[in-house]
Amino acid sequence: TFLPPGWKEWITPGTTQCPRRDLSQSECSDVRIGGRSCNSPNMLHTCGFLESSGPKSYEVQPPPQAFRDGIITIGNTYVWQSVEGGTAYCTPATPDGSAFKGSVYHEAWVEPQNRGADAPDLMLFLLQNPLNGDPWHVVSMQTSPTPGTSNVKRLRTMGQGCFLWVVASAGGSGAYDFHLSVTDDL
Repeated sequence: TFLPPGWKEWITPGTTQCPRRDLSQSECSDVRIGGRSCNSPNMLHTCGFLESSGPKSYEVQPPPQAFRDGIITIGNTYVWQSVEGGTAYCTPATPDGSAFKGSVYHEAWVEPQNRGADAPDLMLFLLQNPLNGDPWHVVSMQTSPTPGTSNVKRLRTMGQGCFLWVVASAGGSGAYDFHLSVTDDL
């Protein structure tokens, strides 16, 4: 993968304190995949700023401020803050807490706030930890633009367990918007 050794020490959280943007003007709003776009209902919107290299070229999303009292609702799925990290979330567990209920859909979009030639080239990673003592590992990544866009990256997958999103710069620096939905169904 493109994550460097020691990536956990490199990453910093994004922020929920984003400059207010009209999402209808964003490039990802122009694209519909399966009837959905980055401004569909139940999307969590956050942002961040990446440098072109070094420790500030990787950020975890969503940031800790997105979690309220250790629990958050994203879409119609309840998830909770993992003890592994302030920005990880877990899919729902069975009533006795011995296992996860099943896979859910994880969908994220990332887009540079600057559409110009100097916009950062972003990468999107989804990491998973099954809470069985194994380390975090990359389960999916997107480094190519979404069809119909020049800079938007979109990743959608299914899974159960605990998850962590990482936005990284493949080149360039600048601000970006991150959109996340976690749901039981399409």
